[in-house]
Amino acid sequence: MKIIPENIIKEIAEELEIGMFRVYINKKTLKVISIPDEDSFIEDDILEEYKKDEEEINKHEEDYAEIYKPDDKQSFRVMEAFAESIDDEKTKERFLYALGMLKPFRNFKYELDFYDELKDKWFKFKFQKLMEAVKEELDFIINGDSDS
Repeated sequence: MKIIPENIIKEIAEELEIGMFRVYINKKTLKVISIPDEDSFIEDDILEEYKKDEEEINKHEEDYAEIYKPDDKQSFRVMEAFAESIDDEKTKERFLYALGMLKPFRNFKYELDFYDELKDKWFKFKFQKLMEAVKEELDFIINGDSDS
């Protein structure tokens, strides 16, 4: 079983968190390549810098796997887990109520605006969960194992 270094997991999580890049990993060498997502608003001259990386992925596509950012369902579960982790019952109820309404993502962010002390905790919590998701996905891609 191949051990995936923490710095690779963190690098991938950081790129996914930014949300402007598609992230690939070479299954043999663990080389990480990030290329701008087609939907990101990156200028053409900057895109040119990534052509070699894109060619590398296309030339050796069987060696590379894309790492995907969490979908809305996964992101919702992370917000729910964070809300459940809040110690103050009244605050916890506010966040859970916000998640139960229409537009839960917007409502969750709205609630965060009232709790400055929770914002930093939220961002750390969310990033930690992203790192865990990336590690799980990498374990599956590299080792064929999702229970590592």
